[in-house]
Amino acid sequence: MKRLNRFFYLLLLSAAFAACSDDDGPKTPPVEYDVISFEPAEGMLDFKGNAAAPRTVTIVGEWAGGSFDNNTATFALAYFNDYGAYDYNTPKIEFSERREVAHLYMANATVTGQSQSSLSDYWFKVSVTGYSGGVKGKTIEQVLISGKSIVSDWVKVDCSSLGAVDELRFGVMSNDVSGGFLNCPSYFCIDEIALVKQTK
Repeated sequence: MKRLNRFFYLLLLSAAFAACSDDDGPKTPPVEYDVISFEPAEGMLDFKGNAAAPRTVTIVGEWAGGSFDNNTATFALAYFNDYGAYDYNTPKIEFSERREVAHLYMANATVTGQSQSSLSDYWFKVSVTGYSGGVKGKTIEQVLISGKSIVSDWVKVDCSSLGAVDELRFGVMSNDVSGGFLNCPSYFCIDEIALVKQTK
């Protein structure tokens, strides 16, 4: 009798799990994005308000681009000037309205990926900070070099924690510094910034 009760108990338990299967119930519709891929047709403006025109650059090696098929021939090559002496010392992207950034793709620039550091524990990372109405919000970081581990392809960076922002500011950090300034090249690449499509 005890065995029979145990059998029914196990049967009811398995039936309860079957009733809670993830296959049942309504499906969440997939999230759709507006993607910034740095194409001329997207009508982007530079920091002077002029139409941003892509320039052809020669990529040596496998750093910027790799095998990631991003469906576009253009991407942004960013430079962070930690001396802060010029208007372009902080790379940034401004939106005409507040948007939720789901993710973007980031890669080492050739000169950064192939740079040699004397530090055995050398690291290089890029920060992305969200701003809204000039107010600083959350920051995320992406490591591109850690010791002998060098990112040689595009990496998807989750930006969902930034929330709704109207500006992204990028920074470069490394432990290879002298007098508070970077010794390493401070170039990196970004592409395909995915903005959550707004519902009307």
